Amino acid sequence: VKVWKARAAECRALRLEFATESQLTTRLDPDEVQRDDDVIGNGAYGIVYSGTYRGMDVAVKVLKNQDCLMPYMVEDFDREVAMMEKLRHIAIVSFIGAVHIPGHLQIVTELCPYGALLPAMQKYPARFTDALRVKSLLDAAAGMDFLHRSGIIHRDLKPDNLLMVSLEPLAAV
Repeated sequence: VKVWKARAAECRALRLEFATESQLTTRLDPDEVQRDDDVIGNGAYGIVYSGTYRGMDVAVKVLKNQDCLMPYMVEDFDREVAMMEKLRHIAIVSFIGAVHIPGHLQIVTELCPYGALLPAMQKYPARFTDALRVKSLLDAAAGMDFLHRSGIIHRDLKPDNLLMVSLEPLAAV
């Protein structure tokens, strides 16, 4: 901190030392998560929207009926967040963080711009060459292998749950 005295034109400096601690967290401030009106997915417990977080395109899963959530639903949310925090693999959707404020429960992940596998195949049939089909299968197998080695059984492997981040056969996983 520097203090100037205007008349004497002298400067005095005071040195302040302090220590701080911080912790990495995946808890997000809801004001930093901007949700679009575009619904990109709809499931039993949540609706997935496209959005942005700190300038990055993301997918935002918002729990349904948050005004009347049962305790087990909040526990399921917490379990899903805890699991996603631990799963870091190139073939698994990247977890950005979650909003834990009651009434605003959200899970934020990377946005997969081409959506689910089957709709992508239907929308871009010319792009789905044999090479891209094989790559899609290998990427899905790599993701499932990682989950199984992590002690997780997926139980719902289907084209709607396989997301496409690229339509390039040579793209990294």
